[in-house]
Amino acid sequence: MSVSIGLIELTSIPVGYETVDAMLKAANVELLRAAPSCPGKYLVVIAGNVGSVATACAAAERTASKKAILCRAINHLADSVADALKQASRDVKVKSLGCVETRTGLGAILIADHLVKAGRIDLMSIRIAQGIGGKGYVNFTGEIAAVNTAIAACIAKCDDPKLIMSTCAIATPHPDLVAHIR
Repeated sequence: MSVSIGLIELTSIPVGYETVDAMLKAANVELLRAAPSCPGKYLVVIAGNVGSVATACAAAERTASKKAILCRAINHLADSVADALKQASRDVKVKSLGCVETRTGLGAILIADHLVKAGRIDLMSIRIAQGIGGKGYVNFTGEIAAVNTAIAACIAKCDDPKLIMSTCAIATPHPDLVAHIR
């Protein structure tokens, strides 16, 4: 996919409104998500070409200022990440189970992109901030070696050591556990 996305997570809903308005006025981007999340945060996801997303993210940083928790662009988003964002969960054969929990909701999207680009894994779901204290997490599967490799590469590539809260890799998870994860 040649689409890039811009992510911003804010500590203020009114500033979130102002930020979305500034982003949309600054560049030709598509608004994919703009909504409050718990606990009292505001999440924004936009899509477009690399230059437009960069321009919109710069406008977001100027507008949000200190109310921004995270503001990042992901250029050339992996296709499977885009697919996982569109669906609640994907029906894939679970070999081994991997999970990465992030400090912020939108951090889960960043991590999902790192995971997919780091190893031979299949995304199952990306969960963002609702009912989990503003955090996010990514569920994925693959051979246990690929799951461990993807987690290690993701941790190494993550530029914010506080973004990842915890991880797990489970070889051959019990079917009842898998049924409750989807």
